[in-house]
Amino acid sequence: MDLKLGFLIIIGLIFIIIILIIINKIRIRLFFIKLRNGKYSHDYIQFFKDHNIRSPYDPCLKDDLLLRFLVFVEKNNKSHIFNTEKTIQFGNSVFSTNCNQIFKANGKPNCFNTIQINGLDLKVIGYRETIFENNIKALYYCVNDAYIMGEYIFSDVSRTNSDNLIELLWKKYKIKSKIDTETFYIEDENKTQIYFENNGFEISLKYMYKKNAENFKLIENELNYFLFNKGENLKNDYQKQLFDKL
Repeated sequence: MDLKLGFLIIIGLIFIIIILIIINKIRIRLFFIKLRNGKYSHDYIQFFKDHNIRSPYDPCLKDDLLLRFLVFVEKNNKSHIFNTEKTIQFGNSVFSTNCNQIFKANGKPNCFNTIQINGLDLKVIGYRETIFENNIKALYYCVNDAYIMGEYIFSDVSRTNSDNLIELLWKKYKIKSKIDTETFYIEDENKTQIYFENNGFEISLKYMYKKNAENFKLIENELNYFLFNKGENLKNDYQKQLFDKL
């Protein structure tokens, strides 16, 4: 009798374990993805999207991440390039270091984005910073775990003195000629660039490290492919609408 009871208890426990696994299968899979790839991996974030679960991180940007690199892939011909002998650096982080160093130096991010296409693994790690009661976003862009671009975004243009920012850049990088525009590049001897833009909605300062040629080429290829397909799609949509009208 005791043997039979023991057998039934074991069967019951196995049944309960199976039920718990079925109920918690999403959590279990998520745990192993996090264990294998890390909580800041594309696979981890994509799992939330695939299962319509709210992401643990707010997005830093809502537009396509690749478009943030466009001004460095296709130079804005209306924007002048000012040269500097000083080395351009974004904050205290050294370009081309491993992405994990960003997390170690700055802690848990306030926002996070990731995309993965054709061998390109792009992450955007964002932090809130305050300068004289002016809230700004500091974004770190990593390609295949190498940090290659930084960006400051001043969202409240009404509280940000654009002329003051330009003057500070002019002084810091010892620009020889006067900067009299709100859209321009600054380039150092290593071809690292700053792109300053005030579009009326936000002020953006992008710091691009081009010396990592392999990763920059990946971005360039994917961006050109994206723009070509976008153009073709717009053209096809226009033709379809025109066809329907005629």
